[in-house]
Amino acid sequence: MASRESPDNAGKLLGFVWAGMSVAIFSGWFVVTRFSVTRELNIWDITAIRYGIGAAVLLPVLIRSRLSLRNWGLGLVFAILWGAPFALLVALGLQLTSAAQAASTAPTLMPVFAGLIAWAALREFPGWPRLLGYGAISGGLVALTASYAAAGAAFNP
Repeated sequence: MASRESPDNAGKLLGFVWAGMSVAIFSGWFVVTRFSVTRELNIWDITAIRYGIGAAVLLPVLIRSRLSLRNWGLGLVFAILWGAPFALLVALGLQLTSAAQAASTAPTLMPVFAGLIAWAALREFPGWPRLLGYGAISGGLVALTASYAAAGAAFNP
């Protein structure tokens, strides 16, 4: 029985390690981007570094995988609609506020925008429980923003 518990525990531990790395990378990105846009690099430099390096590393893998033209097209659509605009908008926002404020608002809004875009584009009504969730997220962000504004810290250039 001990041998069965060990792989489960090892799998859970590995899962926590990967989850921790994911959080560290995503939260660290805000700090590095804030530092970069308030120093020497501009928004376009940050976007080029973020996506250029990934493209250079993954392009040989994608070429060898022999994807169909349809899949290349879908990948391009996703890159245009999600990747670059997100990096550009976050970098622009980080010029006006702190990394902590951006890191607490940008990821929080992702499910709200995903649900509202699905509702508008795909005509998928999210249902009242999700709408209440979107309202709770939005209300929390309004309260967070109001508390920063009341403390005189709405913008931290």
